[in-house]
Amino acid sequence: MTKHILFPIALVALIIIVLGLVVKKYNPVIFNQPQTKTRVNETNSPKVEIGDTEIEVEIADTEEERANGLSGRDSMDENKGMLFVFPKGSNATFWMKDMKFDIDIIWIRNSKVVKIDKNVKAPTPGTPDNKLTLYPSGQPIDYVLEVNAGFADKKGVKVGDTIILSI
Repeated sequence: MTKHILFPIALVALIIIVLGLVVKKYNPVIFNQPQTKTRVNETNSPKVEIGDTEIEVEIADTEEERANGLSGRDSMDENKGMLFVFPKGSNATFWMKDMKFDIDIIWIRNSKVVKIDKNVKAPTPGTPDNKLTLYPSGQPIDYVLEVNAGFADKKGVKVGDTIILSI
């Protein structure tokens, strides 16, 4: 009689363990995120590594945050940036609406730099929206990293470089 009770209990326990592993592996929040190389971050500040350079980033992962970006800010500290998170394989277009300083736009897919728009100029204040220059990805991307103008050249960032995200 004990065997008849233990077998169903063991079976239920096994099913719970397997389901837990499946949920952990295929959690919808994680499953829908772009695939990229990541490291555990012990400082609570998200960072992006490109070669020997570490950049502390603000994350823009909602439509509203991506739309606002760095608009309205006077400047950004050196080795800091904003990381825009998109659904995997998105095409995106950026503009410099209400920007007050120049930036480099680094386009990323599958943990690699796929395009760099260098020294993108802030528009003259009051420029109408329909006169703003558009900066399209031109290909599917997962992330966009905005950093101060000249960063890519100063740090030797180039197309093909590997990106590691520390979260």
